[in-house]
Amino acid sequence: MRACPICCSSERSLLHQGVVDRVFFSSADSWNLWTCRNCECAYLSPRPNQSSISRAYSSYYTHLVSAPDTAGPLKLAYRYLRHVYELGRRGEAKSEPVARRLAAYCMSLVLHRRWELRARIYPKRTGERLLDVGCGSGDYLEIAASVGWKAEGIDPDPRAVGVAKARGLEVRLSDLASEAQRSPSTYDAIMMLHVIEHFHDPIAALKECHSLLRPGGRIWIATPRLESPGHKHFGENWRGLEVPRHLVLFNERSLCHALKAAGFHRPVAERVGTHAMFYWVQSDAISKRKNPYLGSLSLPTRMKLSAWYEDLSASLSAQAGEQIYMHAERG
Repeated sequence: MRACPICCSSERSLLHQGVVDRVFFSSADSWNLWTCRNCECAYLSPRPNQSSISRAYSSYYTHLVSAPDTAGPLKLAYRYLRHVYELGRRGEAKSEPVARRLAAYCMSLVLHRRWELRARIYPKRTGERLLDVGCGSGDYLEIAASVGWKAEGIDPDPRAVGVAKARGLEVRLSDLASEAQRSPSTYDAIMMLHVIEHFHDPIAALKECHSLLRPGGRIWIATPRLESPGHKHFGENWRGLEVPRHLVLFNERSLCHALKAAGFHRPVAERVGTHAMFYWVQSDAISKRKNPYLGSLSLPTRMKLSAWYEDLSASLSAQAGEQIYMHAERG
Protein backbone atom coordinates (compact mmCIF):
# COMPACT_ATOMS: atom_id res chain seq x y z
CA MET A 1 0.00 0.00 0.00
CA ARG A 2 1.73 3.16 -1.21
CA ALA A 3 -1.05 5.47 0.00
CA CYS A 4 -3.83 5.61 2.58
CA PRO A 5 -7.00 3.86 1.30
CA ILE A 6 -9.19 6.59 2.86
CA CYS A 7 -7.55 9.92 1.94
CA CYS A 8 -4.78 8.80 -0.48
CA SER A 9 -2.04 10.50 1.53
CA SER A 10 1.38 8.85 1.37
CA GLU A 11 2.45 10.35 4.71
CA ARG A 12 2.40 7.64 7.36
CA SER A 13 4.06 6.29 10.47
CA LEU A 14 4.46 2.73 11.73
CA LEU A 15 1.85 1.90 14.37
CA HIS A 16 2.51 -1.80 15.05
CA GLN A 17 5.12 -4.09 13.52
CA GLY A 18 5.03 -7.87 13.22
CA VAL A 19 1.48 -8.44 14.54
CA VAL A 20 0.23 -12.02 14.20
CA ASP A 21 -3.27 -13.53 14.17
CA ARG A 22 -3.89 -14.67 17.75
CA VAL A 23 -7.68 -14.50 17.46
CA PHE A 24 -8.60 -17.15 14.86
CA PHE A 25 -5.06 -18.40 14.05
CA SER A 26 -5.63 -18.43 10.29
CA SER A 27 -2.16 -17.21 9.35
CA ALA A 28 1.38 -17.81 10.56
CA ASP A 29 2.54 -14.57 8.90
CA SER A 30 3.18 -11.28 10.66
CA TRP A 31 1.69 -7.96 9.60
CA ASN A 32 2.46 -4.25 9.87
CA LEU A 33 -0.07 -1.54 10.66
CA TRP A 34 0.51 2.06 9.59
CA THR A 35 -1.15 5.28 10.77
CA CYS A 36 -2.04 7.86 8.13
CA ARG A 37 -0.70 11.24 9.24
CA ASN A 38 -3.50 13.05 7.40
CA CYS A 39 -6.82 11.36 8.27
CA GLU A 40 -5.41 9.28 11.19
CA CYS A 41 -6.89 5.93 10.14
CA ALA A 42 -4.68 2.83 10.36
CA TYR A 43 -4.19 0.35 7.54
CA LEU A 44 -2.46 -2.95 6.93
CA SER A 45 0.51 -2.95 4.56
CA PRO A 46 1.39 -5.37 3.07
CA ARG A 47 -2.01 -7.03 3.19
CA PRO A 48 -3.83 -10.05 1.68
CA ASN A 49 -5.17 -9.44 -1.82
CA GLN A 50 -8.66 -10.20 -3.08
CA SER A 51 -7.79 -13.78 -4.05
CA SER A 52 -6.00 -14.74 -0.82
CA ILE A 53 -8.11 -12.98 1.83
CA SER A 54 -10.57 -15.89 2.05
CA ARG A 55 -7.86 -17.95 3.77
CA ALA A 56 -7.99 -15.52 6.69
CA TYR A 57 -11.59 -16.64 7.39
CA SER A 58 -10.99 -20.39 7.38
CA SER A 59 -11.82 -20.70 11.11
CA TYR A 60 -13.98 -17.59 11.52
CA TYR A 61 -16.73 -17.50 14.17
CA THR A 62 -19.51 -17.09 11.57
CA HIS A 63 -18.99 -20.70 10.51
CA LEU A 64 -20.44 -21.95 13.76
CA VAL A 65 -24.10 -22.89 13.97
CA SER A 66 -25.65 -21.18 16.96
CA ALA A 67 -26.47 -23.45 19.88
CA PRO A 68 -30.15 -23.87 20.77
CA ASP A 69 -31.41 -21.07 22.98
CA THR A 70 -31.80 -22.45 26.50
CA ALA A 71 -32.43 -19.16 28.27
CA GLY A 72 -33.38 -19.46 31.91
CA PRO A 73 -36.10 -17.48 33.70
CA LEU A 74 -33.82 -14.51 34.50
CA LYS A 75 -32.71 -14.14 30.89
CA LEU A 76 -36.29 -14.47 29.67
CA ALA A 77 -37.39 -11.78 32.12
CA TYR A 78 -34.56 -9.52 30.93
CA ARG A 79 -35.61 -9.98 27.31
CA TYR A 80 -39.24 -9.27 28.15
CA LEU A 81 -38.47 -6.04 29.99
CA ARG A 82 -36.24 -4.93 27.12
CA HIS A 83 -39.15 -5.62 24.77
CA VAL A 84 -41.48 -3.53 26.94
CA TYR A 85 -38.93 -0.70 26.90
CA GLU A 86 -38.73 -0.82 23.08
CA LEU A 87 -42.53 -0.75 22.86
CA GLY A 88 -42.52 2.31 25.08
CA ARG A 89 -39.97 4.06 22.85
CA ARG A 90 -42.39 3.54 19.96
CA GLY A 91 -45.46 4.60 21.96
CA GLU A 92 -46.95 1.11 21.86
CA ALA A 93 -46.66 -0.01 25.50
CA LYS A 94 -50.04 1.20 26.78
CA SER A 95 -51.47 -2.33 26.75
CA GLU A 96 -48.70 -3.55 29.08
CA PRO A 97 -49.41 -3.61 32.84
CA VAL A 98 -48.18 -0.54 34.72
CA ALA A 99 -45.93 -2.67 36.97
CA ARG A 100 -44.11 -4.13 33.97
CA ARG A 101 -43.66 -0.73 32.37
CA LEU A 102 -42.28 0.59 35.65
CA ALA A 103 -39.89 -2.38 35.96
CA ALA A 104 -38.68 -1.84 32.39
CA TYR A 105 -38.13 1.84 33.09
CA CYS A 106 -36.13 1.13 36.27
CA MET A 107 -33.93 -1.42 34.49
CA SER A 108 -33.41 0.99 31.59
CA LEU A 109 -31.82 3.48 34.02
CA VAL A 110 -28.96 0.99 34.38
CA LEU A 111 -28.91 -0.39 30.82
CA HIS A 112 -30.18 2.74 29.07
CA ARG A 113 -27.48 3.11 26.44
CA ARG A 114 -27.48 -0.52 25.37
CA TRP A 115 -31.29 -0.63 25.11
CA GLU A 116 -31.53 2.83 23.57
CA LEU A 117 -29.08 1.91 20.80
CA ARG A 118 -30.98 -1.27 20.03
CA ALA A 119 -34.25 0.69 19.93
CA ARG A 120 -32.75 3.17 17.46
CA ILE A 121 -31.07 0.68 15.14
CA TYR A 122 -34.02 -1.71 15.16
CA PRO A 123 -37.20 0.41 15.29
CA LYS A 124 -40.40 -1.16 14.07
CA ARG A 125 -40.44 -0.73 10.29
CA THR A 126 -43.05 -3.16 9.00
CA GLY A 127 -42.50 -3.76 5.32
CA GLU A 128 -39.54 -1.42 4.89
CA ARG A 129 -36.48 -3.03 3.37
CA LEU A 130 -33.20 -3.42 5.20
CA LEU A 131 -29.95 -4.91 3.89
CA ASP A 132 -27.36 -6.33 6.26
CA VAL A 133 -24.03 -6.15 4.41
CA GLY A 134 -21.62 -8.84 5.56
CA CYS A 135 -24.36 -10.46 7.62
CA GLY A 136 -22.23 -13.49 8.51
CA SER A 137 -24.31 -16.09 10.30
CA GLY A 138 -27.18 -13.61 10.73
CA ASP A 139 -27.23 -12.50 14.38
CA TYR A 140 -28.10 -8.84 13.70
CA LEU A 141 -30.30 -9.76 10.74
CA GLU A 142 -32.42 -11.97 12.96
CA ILE A 143 -33.06 -9.09 15.36
CA ALA A 144 -34.01 -6.71 12.55
CA ALA A 145 -36.43 -9.22 11.05
CA SER A 146 -38.02 -9.86 14.45
CA VAL A 147 -39.12 -6.21 14.82
CA GLY A 148 -40.76 -5.89 11.41
CA TRP A 149 -38.11 -5.03 8.84
CA LYS A 150 -38.19 -6.87 5.54
CA ALA A 151 -34.63 -7.88 6.26
CA GLU A 152 -32.17 -9.39 3.82
CA GLY A 153 -28.49 -10.18 4.12
CA ILE A 154 -25.52 -10.68 1.82
CA ASP A 155 -22.14 -12.20 2.55
CA PRO A 156 -19.26 -13.43 0.34
CA ASP A 157 -18.53 -16.41 2.60
CA PRO A 158 -20.48 -19.53 1.48
CA ARG A 159 -20.05 -21.25 4.86
CA ALA A 160 -21.47 -18.27 6.77
CA VAL A 161 -24.36 -17.98 4.30
CA GLY A 162 -25.11 -21.66 4.83
CA VAL A 163 -25.30 -21.15 8.59
CA ALA A 164 -27.61 -18.13 8.19
CA LYS A 165 -29.92 -20.00 5.82
CA ALA A 166 -30.09 -22.88 8.28
CA ARG A 167 -31.53 -20.35 10.76
CA GLY A 168 -34.32 -19.53 8.30
CA LEU A 169 -32.98 -16.09 7.30
CA GLU A 170 -33.18 -14.49 3.86
CA VAL A 171 -29.50 -14.45 2.96
CA ARG A 172 -27.68 -14.81 -0.34
CA LEU A 173 -24.10 -15.31 -1.44
CA SER A 174 -23.29 -11.97 -3.01
CA ASP A 175 -21.17 -8.84 -2.78
CA LEU A 176 -21.88 -5.12 -2.77
CA ALA A 177 -20.76 -4.49 -6.34
CA SER A 178 -23.18 -7.11 -7.69
CA GLU A 179 -26.03 -5.83 -5.53
CA ALA A 180 -25.46 -2.20 -6.50
CA GLN A 181 -25.58 -3.09 -10.17
CA ARG A 182 -28.69 -5.24 -9.78
CA SER A 183 -30.81 -3.31 -7.24
CA PRO A 184 -30.13 0.47 -7.14
CA SER A 185 -32.31 2.66 -4.87
CA THR A 186 -33.96 -0.38 -3.29
CA TYR A 187 -33.42 -0.23 0.48
CA ASP A 188 -34.61 2.03 3.28
CA ALA A 189 -31.70 1.11 5.54
CA ILE A 190 -28.34 -0.64 5.39
CA MET A 191 -26.39 -2.12 8.28
CA MET A 192 -22.62 -2.51 8.17
CA LEU A 193 -21.93 -3.74 11.68
CA HIS A 194 -18.27 -4.64 12.08
CA VAL A 195 -17.85 -4.93 8.31
CA ILE A 196 -16.33 -1.69 6.98
CA GLU A 197 -12.91 -2.57 8.43
CA HIS A 198 -12.83 -5.75 6.30
CA PHE A 199 -13.05 -4.00 2.91
CA HIS A 200 -10.01 -3.44 0.71
CA ASP A 201 -11.57 -0.17 -0.50
CA PRO A 202 -13.97 1.17 2.16
CA ILE A 203 -14.98 4.29 0.20
CA ALA A 204 -15.91 2.24 -2.89
CA ALA A 205 -18.00 -0.02 -0.63
CA LEU A 206 -19.77 2.99 0.89
CA LYS A 207 -20.49 4.40 -2.58
CA GLU A 208 -22.15 1.10 -3.48
CA CYS A 209 -24.22 1.30 -0.28
CA HIS A 210 -25.19 4.84 -1.24
CA SER A 211 -26.49 3.66 -4.60
CA LEU A 212 -28.48 0.85 -2.97
CA LEU A 213 -30.34 3.22 -0.63
CA ARG A 214 -33.44 5.17 -1.54
CA PRO A 215 -33.28 8.97 -1.12
CA GLY A 216 -33.46 9.66 2.61
CA GLY A 217 -32.29 6.14 3.44
CA ARG A 218 -29.89 5.62 6.31
CA ILE A 219 -26.72 3.60 6.84
CA TRP A 220 -25.64 2.31 10.26
CA ILE A 221 -21.96 1.51 10.83
CA ALA A 222 -20.24 -0.09 13.81
CA THR A 223 -16.47 -0.55 13.84
CA PRO A 224 -13.64 -0.80 16.41
CA ARG A 225 -12.46 2.58 17.70
CA LEU A 226 -8.78 3.02 16.90
CA GLU A 227 -8.29 5.56 19.71
CA SER A 228 -10.01 3.45 22.39
CA PRO A 229 -8.59 3.00 25.92
CA GLY A 230 -8.32 -0.73 25.22
CA HIS A 231 -6.02 -0.13 22.24
CA LYS A 232 -3.93 2.32 24.25
CA HIS A 233 -3.58 -0.24 27.04
CA PHE A 234 -2.99 -3.46 25.07
CA GLY A 235 -1.23 -2.12 21.96
CA GLU A 236 -0.58 -4.82 19.38
CA ASN A 237 -2.60 -7.30 21.51
CA TRP A 238 -5.82 -5.28 21.28
CA ARG A 239 -8.74 -7.42 20.11
CA GLY A 240 -9.89 -4.75 17.66
CA LEU A 241 -6.79 -5.10 15.44
CA GLU A 242 -7.64 -8.65 14.31
CA VAL A 243 -5.03 -8.91 11.56
CA PRO A 244 -5.15 -9.82 8.73
CA ARG A 245 -8.97 -9.57 8.44
CA HIS A 246 -9.19 -5.95 9.59
CA LEU A 247 -7.59 -4.03 6.73
CA VAL A 248 -8.52 -0.48 7.81
CA LEU A 249 -9.23 0.83 11.31
CA PHE A 250 -10.98 4.13 11.98
CA ASN A 251 -11.34 6.99 14.37
CA GLU A 252 -14.37 9.27 14.07
CA ARG A 253 -12.58 11.75 11.83
CA SER A 254 -11.51 9.19 9.24
CA LEU A 255 -14.91 7.45 9.25
CA CYS A 256 -16.69 10.80 8.70
CA HIS A 257 -14.27 11.51 5.84
CA ALA A 258 -15.06 8.15 4.22
CA LEU A 259 -18.83 8.65 4.51
CA LYS A 260 -18.74 12.15 3.05
CA ALA A 261 -16.42 11.03 0.24
CA ALA A 262 -19.03 8.38 -0.64
CA GLY A 263 -21.81 10.99 -0.87
CA PHE A 264 -23.49 10.60 2.54
CA HIS A 265 -24.77 13.54 4.54
CA ARG A 266 -24.89 14.37 8.24
CA PRO A 267 -22.76 11.57 9.75
CA VAL A 268 -23.57 11.37 13.47
CA ALA A 269 -21.74 9.36 16.13
CA GLU A 270 -23.95 7.67 18.73
CA ARG A 271 -23.24 6.83 22.33
CA VAL A 272 -22.67 3.10 22.63
CA GLY A 273 -23.51 0.24 24.96
CA THR A 274 -21.38 -1.87 27.27
CA HIS A 275 -18.72 -3.47 25.07
CA ALA A 276 -15.49 -2.74 26.91
CA MET A 277 -15.43 -5.93 28.99
CA PHE A 278 -15.47 -8.12 25.86
CA TYR A 279 -12.51 -6.25 24.36
CA TRP A 280 -10.53 -6.15 27.57
CA VAL A 281 -11.07 -9.83 28.42
CA GLN A 282 -10.11 -11.00 24.94
CA SER A 283 -7.19 -8.58 24.65
CA ASP A 284 -5.84 -9.75 28.00
CA ALA A 285 -6.05 -13.37 26.78
CA ILE A 286 -4.24 -12.46 23.54
CA SER A 287 -1.50 -10.69 25.50
CA LYS A 288 -1.01 -13.89 27.55
CA ARG A 289 -0.91 -16.03 24.36
CA LYS A 290 -4.22 -17.71 25.22
CA ASN A 291 -6.97 -18.52 22.74
CA PRO A 292 -9.59 -15.79 23.39
CA TYR A 293 -12.43 -18.16 22.44
CA LEU A 294 -11.41 -21.16 24.53
CA GLY A 295 -11.37 -21.79 28.24
CA SER A 296 -12.39 -19.66 31.17
CA LEU A 297 -11.16 -16.07 30.85
CA SER A 298 -11.09 -13.46 33.58
CA LEU A 299 -9.57 -10.06 34.25
CA PRO A 300 -7.59 -8.70 37.19
CA THR A 301 -9.72 -6.41 39.32
CA ARG A 302 -7.92 -3.24 38.23
CA MET A 303 -8.63 -4.06 34.55
CA LYS A 304 -12.28 -4.78 35.34
CA LEU A 305 -12.52 -1.35 36.94
CA SER A 306 -10.96 0.22 33.84
CA ALA A 307 -13.46 -1.57 31.58
CA TRP A 308 -16.42 -0.54 33.76
CA TYR A 309 -15.22 3.06 33.81
CA GLU A 310 -14.89 3.02 30.02
CA ASP A 311 -18.45 1.74 29.63
CA LEU A 312 -19.67 4.50 31.94
CA SER A 313 -17.82 7.07 29.82
CA ALA A 314 -19.28 5.56 26.63
CA SER A 315 -22.80 5.93 28.04
CA LEU A 316 -22.19 9.67 28.46
CA SER A 317 -20.12 10.56 25.39
CA ALA A 318 -20.15 9.47 21.74
CA GLN A 319 -16.37 9.99 21.70
CA ALA A 320 -15.72 7.19 24.22
CA GLY A 321 -15.82 3.39 24.14
CA GLU A 322 -14.20 0.51 22.30
CA GLN A 323 -16.43 0.92 19.25
CA ILE A 324 -17.68 3.69 16.99
CA TYR A 325 -21.40 3.69 16.12
CA MET A 326 -22.22 6.14 13.35
CA HIS A 327 -25.16 6.71 11.02
CA ALA A 328 -25.52 8.91 7.95
CA GLU A 329 -28.17 9.63 5.35
CA ARG A 330 -28.40 9.50 1.61
CA GLY A 331 -29.48 12.92 0.35
